[in-house]
Formats: sequence, structure tokens, C-alpha cells
Amino acid sequence: VGIGTTSPAAKLHTTDTAATVSCLQRTSSTANVALRFQNDTSSMFCGLTSNATGFAIDDDNDLGSGPMLFVRRSDGNLGVGTGTPTGTLSLSDQNPNIRFDDEDTSNNGEITLDNTQLRIEVDEDNAVSSSAISFRLDGSEKASIDANGLNITQKLLHEGDNDTFLEFLTNTICFDTAGEERARITSTG
Repeated sequence: VGIGTTSPAAKLHTTDTAATVSCLQRTSSTANVALRFQNDTSSMFCGLTSNATGFAIDDDNDLGSGPMLFVRRSDGNLGVGTGTPTGTLSLSDQNPNIRFDDEDTSNNGEITLDNTQLRIEVDEDNAVSSSAISFRLDGSEKASIDANGLNITQKLLHEGDNDTFLEFLTNTICFDTAGEERARITSTG
């Protein structure tokens, strides 16, 4: 069937010069409006959720109840595993995580909320030697964690007091309080 065309390229082919080419409307209802995609294995649904709260993708047509992916209409917040995203991106699962895969090196990293702890992992499979987690601020590395431990590039500050710190120099550790060096340990002791 061709709508706006005399030579349809599929069983249903709609063309128009307007931005809205077609409209699916569920009349006399504020319930979900879903479009179903199906093959011989299964189905997936997408569409407008009840009361037009957002757009969702799920494996059933109850798009507002625990959808796989949800975009809230009022603010654009994105929910993965939730229909009520509380942040710009909200993940909801038993152990929600974000995984990063580097195609060049087969290295990977994950950020996971595992019950009572937030885990940050790099190279869990040991695909690349010398992996590290780096903390950068204002264009330079301030600290990193690697197989040897915590590496601090300059100072370890006392919270709220920039004049009290440990300073790490080449082969030297300095102890400062009130903005004055109080002790220094060098490679010779």
C-alpha cells in the first residue's frame, strides 16, 4: 500500500513533504500507544506511555511498567530499566552497571553499584598490562591507582585546609601545617 507514493518500496510506504509523515493514535484513551515489531523468535514494542509521560521500548506492550528504555517527555531524562528516571540518566537493576569496551585493545572498564558498594573496575580480564584508573582535573592527572597502589602527583590535602598537607616530591616527602613545612624526609633519611 502506498500513501503519498505510486511506487511503494514495502507493504506499507508513506511519503509526505511534512515533518510528520504518519500518526498512530489510540482514540478515547490516555493508555499506551504501542508499535509492535515481531519475527519468528519474539516481539519488541515501542511507543507513547500512558498519559503521554514519555516514549518507551520494552518486550511487552505495557510500556509504562518497568520498560527497558524510557525517555521522559517533560525533561528528556533517560531511564534504563525504569519508567521514572530521577537523573539525566538513571539505571535500575539488581546490580546496575555501565561497561566500556575498548575495541583497539580488548580492555574494558565497569562502574557497578553492587548492593552496598560502588565498584570501579578496569581490565577485569587482564587483557592489557599496566592498566590504571586516572583522576584528572583541569587538564592534568592528580592521582591514579594501578597495580602498585595509589599514586598522588603532588599533595595530599587535609579537607577544608589547603595549608595542611603531605607533599610528594622526587625522593622526598614534606609535611606542612599552617602553610609552613614542618618536616621533610628525603631518600637519605
